[in-house]
Amino acid sequence: MKRRVILALISVFVLTAALFLLPYGIRYALERSLSARVQGKALIDDVDFNPFTGRVAVQGLEVRVSGSQVLSVPEARGRIRLWALLFRRIHLKSLSISKGALVIVRGPGGAYSVGGVWPARVKKDKDTSWKILSGLGVDVFDLTDFDLKYSSGNIKKTFTVDSARLTDLLTWKPEDPSTVELKGSARGAVFSLHAEFTPLAVTPALTGGLQLKSLDVTSFAEFVPKPWTPLAGTIDMEAEIDARYGPGKRLKVRGSVKGNALRALRKETEFSAEKITWRGGLTYAPEAIRVSGEVSGRGAWVTLPQRGLALVRAKRFEVKGLDAGATGAV
Repeated sequence: MKRRVILALISVFVLTAALFLLPYGIRYALERSLSARVQGKALIDDVDFNPFTGRVAVQGLEVRVSGSQVLSVPEARGRIRLWALLFRRIHLKSLSISKGALVIVRGPGGAYSVGGVWPARVKKDKDTSWKILSGLGVDVFDLTDFDLKYSSGNIKKTFTVDSARLTDLLTWKPEDPSTVELKGSARGAVFSLHAEFTPLAVTPALTGGLQLKSLDVTSFAEFVPKPWTPLAGTIDMEAEIDARYGPGKRLKVRGSVKGNALRALRKETEFSAEKITWRGGLTYAPEAIRVSGEVSGRGAWVTLPQRGLALVRAKRFEVKGLDAGATGAV
């Protein structure tokens, strides 16, 4: 009898100690796994975990690479599938984050780093001894008031995600598609996206619909190919997108783009239009680009402003059966 009491007390002590230490274990596992993934330093201020409900709260998550902050999450709340911990997985039924920032960097050669991770450089390594976790996953991920900070050379832009929902993102099923619904803004422009994508796949892909309203072309002048320089105007866009990244990289777009009060300069020649609309398709690959469809508009001018000359004026114009392309390094 005495022996049973002692065993029961030991069991209660071990269970209590395990429950007490589990938040520290989750914190340690997340810090180690994130640090190894980004080859930087991940720090977490605190983890609060309720083992009876599976609710977890992470406070003050920050990831730094070479001294620069690439991810900041003041607070994240979710619910863990407890059985997944037996397989060294953190599998969340739900996860919600409000506020924070993620840095996206376009490096030399067009490779992208997302939160310090370079997907194109990740290699399959048989030695997984450094991994504390065997997987991270979330069934429903909600994001609100979150900043995406884009950097490419001297170009730096911030996009604010007003609301986003991501479902079924599991690292142990990298080829399975996730769904994303996103609404956001950037310098007065409003955008929304509903798509399926596979960000963890060997060849990441995204397929879905994109809407863009009131994009000020001068705010994104750095993205316009030279020698064009946008001077004024806004753009609206509604299109279906099929994008593939990595080997076999390509982009297919089908839909419409509308320009309002556009003005652009190409060397000494200025082009302007009150309204211009393109409907059709675009296919882009590193070695070629092709555009097809029709273009219409009104109030178009082609001028040489420095010489005070008007070369072309069109009250209304329409071009059907457009099919043009270019090959070589695009």
